[in-house]
Order: sequence, then structure tokens, then C-alpha cells
Amino acid sequence: MERRIPADAAVVVDAGGAIAMWSDGAARFLGYEAAEVVGRPAGDLLASQLPDAARRRAGLQQWVSEAALRHRDGSRVVVQLQGSPLVDGAGKPCWLVTGAPLPQVAGRALPGAAELWDFTLAQLPVPVAVYDADARLVAANGVMTRVMGRWWRR
Repeated sequence: MERRIPADAAVVVDAGGAIAMWSDGAARFLGYEAAEVVGRPAGDLLASQLPDAARRRAGLQQWVSEAALRHRDGSRVVVQLQGSPLVDGAGKPCWLVTGAPLPQVAGRALPGAAELWDFTLAQLPVPVAVYDADARLVAANGVMTRVMGRWWRR
């Protein structure tokens, strides 16, 4: 299952790999209360290993990677995570792990882009439908509306 991680979800992982701090956003997102996870290995929340690129950068610099996490209900949640290196009071490395910002899609935010988007969509000879993150139809070209119209009439 893929879900967007809340902006206030944050976890601090200490030098030994244990969860040192747990935010309310993380609790809402994964279903675990702080008392259930603080002190436990952060790896217990992974449904699969972090990709090699994130593991290689650990301890060195900030990383962004897709990760599969384990929800309290047993489901698997795939999200974009960002790890930012920190140093504790004793000089030991630790990590702030948050949701990674989603990449910005060029398009309607730029001046004149809405008209260009609509023109381009209208010119495509194949059916095209665009859905938002909540699976709602936000745009379709004429070819797609004709295809959908045939489907709905059956």
C-alpha cells in the first residue's frame, strides 16, 4: 500500500540504530505509540531493507529513498523517506528521518502552462487520463472521454 507520509511525521534514530524520539505524526501514520517503539531498533519498522544507495550514504550525508515500512496492523506502507545526519550531545551521529518532499511536477504552476497543458492533452491521439494522489480523475483528453463514454453506456 502506498500512502503519503504526514508532514509532521519524524523519527530520531540514535547512533546504535534505535529509535530515540517518535512524533505524533509518525504515530498516526504507522499506528504505533511512542512507548511501543522508542528504544527498539529502527530496522524493526522496515518491511524490507533500505535500498543500497541509502545504506551507503548513512553516516555520511543526507539521503532520500523509497522505503517499505511495517504498519501496526501488519500492512506494508511504501513511502519516500529523507534521512538527515545529526550529532548528539556526546558527539555521536544520529539521524532525523522524515517524509521526503514530493518532487514538484512542472505544469500548471507556471504562467501560461495551463493553456499549454490543455492544448497538449487535446492534441494527443491516444486516450489519456490524469489522476491525482487520491485516484480522482483531474483531466482527460477528448479521445479518453469518448472511450469512457462508450464504457459507461454498456
